[in-house]
Amino acid sequence: MLDSWKNIIKRYDSKYSYKVIIKWLWNTWKGHRLQAGLNALIGLLGVALSLAQVWAVKHAIDVASKAVEGSVYWSVALIGALVLCNFALSIAS
Repeated sequence: MLDSWKNIIKRYDSKYSYKVIIKWLWNTWKGHRLQAGLNALIGLLGVALSLAQVWAVKHAIDVASKAVEGSVYWSVALIGALVLCNFALSIAS
């Protein structure tokens, strides 16, 4: 089994170094660097927002089942606010 993992994550040798590849990417992205950076940032924010939504739903379920103290109304309002943030992020992308 270990040999199969080695084949999956096998590092292929290249005639180009990482420095050359990064320099090529930097030059190729000329004029599009800001857009690429913003796309990456929006993607990371989307992941963080999705994780926050998962936590908010879990918290709302815990509050509704009285496993933790809190208001169900505030928990649902938080879920709604996160959904609106997700819509805004989708529009921004």
